[in-house]
Amino acid sequence: MRQKMKPTRSLLMVFLLPLLIILVPALILGVLALNMAREHSLDSHRTQSDYLNTLVEMTTFERRSGALHERLTQVLDEAENDQLSALNREEEYSLINQELNDIGEQIDYFTEAGLIDELSNGSAASLEHAFQEYRRLIGMAYEAVTLNQGDSAFFCAGSGS
Repeated sequence: MRQKMKPTRSLLMVFLLPLLIILVPALILGVLALNMAREHSLDSHRTQSDYLNTLVEMTTFERRSGALHERLTQVLDEAENDQLSALNREEEYSLINQELNDIGEQIDYFTEAGLIDELSNGSAASLEHAFQEYRRLIGMAYEAVTLNQGDSAFFCAGSGS
């Protein structure tokens, strides 16, 4: 008669222990790798979401700055044609200045977001400088309309409107 051999504990340990020594670290490393990949994916998603928000803000900025420029041109034309009283000119300038402040905050957001500099190195500083020059131009236009009302037509003709 043949006797069946029952595996003993020591025999199971001889076969299972090497298997466990390989599988447990492999499982741990696999879980860690999945967590790292998930974190990387989340970071990438956040970055892309931030960039998308910046691009949306850029389109809003473009529309707002275009509307501001049209409004400024309209105010200068109305001032040139004596359609605005001193109080109306002051109100318009206050509204334009408030819009400039809002646009300035958008530019600060752009420079902090970093997307502009990633697209072209130094573009954020150039944008800030151009905005400050534009703000200075608007201040000069207001002074021309307010202080030198007779010279506002000369200023408008010289500024391209």
